[in-house]
Amino acid sequence: MKVHLSLADSDAIKAELGQLLPTIKSSHRVEAMLAVLGWNSNAALRIALATETVQCQVDSRAFDDYLLQHGFEEFPVDCLTQAVLTWATSEKSDLFGIGPDILCVGEFLGSNGSEWALRVRSFLSGDWTTLTAYIDGFNQSKPHDRYVAGRQHWRWPNARRVPRPNER
Repeated sequence: MKVHLSLADSDAIKAELGQLLPTIKSSHRVEAMLAVLGWNSNAALRIALATETVQCQVDSRAFDDYLLQHGFEEFPVDCLTQAVLTWATSEKSDLFGIGPDILCVGEFLGSNGSEWALRVRSFLSGDWTTLTAYIDGFNQSKPHDRYVAGRQHWRWPNARRVPRPNER
């Protein structure tokens, strides 16, 4: 799964890992998270995320392997994925399935009955290209593939591409 992280997001994931892995020292949990997400140190992460969000590949198996290689044998598997999903779906965020190939985290902004708006924060499956292709091919897709599933179930009658944040 891929997520876009800010500095505050990484801190929230670290805190969630603390809840999931209370018997493993914070320094070891953070070291494992950093290694899997591609940073050599907490300082490098903080510098990279100080001014922008960064897309990261979340690999819970690699996280688990890292802990095992460093002598930790008893911990719940897939902790990193669980921490990321807990962070991603907290407070204003929700998990959405858009058609058969897109799973994302975002916020439902509203609806007027025939159109609705979502703010996509991160993709767990698919990406902006997949979403754009889905929207562009919406009229050719099978009726049962025209959906968004979240806390509620919405149909997408008038799909149109909305500019990405960096295109505005």
